Amino acid sequence: MNGVQLVTDAHANCCEGFNKLTSLSMIAMVEDDMNIIKKIFKSSDSLKEFFIFGCKGIVKQSIIRKRFPKLQLLHLSHCSVDGTLTFPWTSSIAYLPENLSVSEYFIEADPIHQRLNIPKTMFLRVLALVNNGIEIPEQIQVSGNLHFIEISDNLIHKLSYQMFIKTHGLQRLVLKRNHILVIEVEELSFAGQTGLLYLDMSYNEIRTLPPHIFDDLQDLIDLDLSHNKLHRLPNEIFIRLKCLERLKIDNNSVITLNNNILPIQSVKLKFVSFNNNPLKDFPVSILYIRSLEKAEIRSTNISFSNLDTILRRVDRLLLIRSIIRSSSPLFTDIYETTYTRRNLDLTSRNISGIIIPGGLDLNSKEILLIVFKHFKFVLHGNKFICNSDIIPSNHLMKDSN
Repeated sequence: MNGVQLVTDAHANCCEGFNKLTSLSMIAMVEDDMNIIKKIFKSSDSLKEFFIFGCKGIVKQSIIRKRFPKLQLLHLSHCSVDGTLTFPWTSSIAYLPENLSVSEYFIEADPIHQRLNIPKTMFLRVLALVNNGIEIPEQIQVSGNLHFIEISDNLIHKLSYQMFIKTHGLQRLVLKRNHILVIEVEELSFAGQTGLLYLDMSYNEIRTLPPHIFDDLQDLIDLDLSHNKLHRLPNEIFIRLKCLERLKIDNNSVITLNNNILPIQSVKLKFVSFNNNPLKDFPVSILYIRSLEKAEIRSTNISFSNLDTILRRVDRLLLIRSIIRSSSPLFTDIYETTYTRRNLDLTSRNISGIIIPGGLDLNSKEILLIVFKHFKFVLHGNKFICNSDIIPSNHLMKDSN
């Protein structure tokens, strides 16, 4: 129902069919949304999904709860919410009728839905609050079984363990564009959420994170911390995320990334990105990620002017372990060129060349050759300088053939 205005002098039974609806969306209605609900709905157990976008008036939970007591999904976008919102109202899960499929909202607008561990015949249990002016987390009380929670574009400044401690079954959590501050992210904020697969905390104002904040999230697949104000990451903060596939920390203020931060033991991590961070040194721990397919380190302060120093920081055994597949034969040629090189995207403006200094020791030469054989460097946007410093590079390449 988009921009609908009700005809008030209609027949008393004209809206009976609404009470058999399964999913309803009300967008930019002409009159107060709560008045519309009271006019056309009796108590309906059939309605399982309810979306309101651009409310007229204030959303009153008591009215929605009375009309739709079996609701599985509640999405409020650009609406003012009255008092404390408690959800869900029923502990019973619901299955789609035989003649219905999952709503288009999740199939077309949200491809992540396809990867959640939820039967396709079951209604998702969801609470989404987007741009509602909510300031304190106490205005939201969630408990019981919920698959997906989104709290975005609000004014919340605190993230505490009490927000989600009473929920279970949570697989996706989106906390975007709020005002979560440095001292207001508690260590146990995600305690007990062992089944969480997707966590998005991007576009906030987070400056630091507790060292063990992600310890319980051992099934986590995707973590997005982009567009915050992180200037350092605690040691081992991601080390227990053995199922992690994607890690994004773009547009922060991270200067260094030591070897004890990334989950290098993971056999599933495929993508990491640190774009638009003032990184000074190339993070060699990225080379140790066994399942890596691509790392984006664009627009940083890395120059590669100290290549010999970088090579001395590389752990040879960790590097070799990362390039040898578990199915490889006992004696593997580590210098054999692979056809599935891992992409290191260093698109920037600070790299004038990957210059190999003369007099490299044998260990550094070996490490450099292994890296060149197994990694592809993407260096778009840099201003290379061609001079006699390229001669040692030519010698090394010639000797490796």
